[in-house]
Amino acid sequence: MARNKLNKVQRKQVLTWIAADYDTELIRKWMKDKDWPTVTPRTITFYRKKYGPTIQELREQRYSEALTTGLAKKEERVERLKGHVDELHKIMWDPGWHGRLYNEKAWRETIQQIADEMEPKHNEMDHTGTITHRIEFAEAIEKVYGKYHPDTLPDSD
Repeated sequence: MARNKLNKVQRKQVLTWIAADYDTELIRKWMKDKDWPTVTPRTITFYRKKYGPTIQELREQRYSEALTTGLAKKEERVERLKGHVDELHKIMWDPGWHGRLYNEKAWRETIQQIADEMEPKHNEMDHTGTITHRIEFAEAIEKVYGKYHPDTLPDSD
């Protein structure tokens, strides 16, 4: 009988990737990036069959954790968006080679996503009489950067 190419830690990681429904070629690429032993697509298929119950357990565990951790939590989503806004703010006014301010647009859109994630603070009535809740853009900026000062933005001239 051939000995296993992968140790227990490597095998557990491969099974976790399989449980997450990642493509075989992507799994093989990640293994190569980690300098782990090379496996064939047939080996991955073999793991899918041999460790089927284990993969199913990992999949169920992954699904249950997905609803209670990470980006499923509003605070975590807002925190990640805040980090993204900070990165975009550094390059916001760089037009790049094409001369357009795509980064500024992405920055505004990310601020709007933060506003959408935060609790609604303002009521608005549409033409049908339905009351909707809305948060102001400036309040979202204040949430990210602290006190909002209009003079912190570059001149639009």
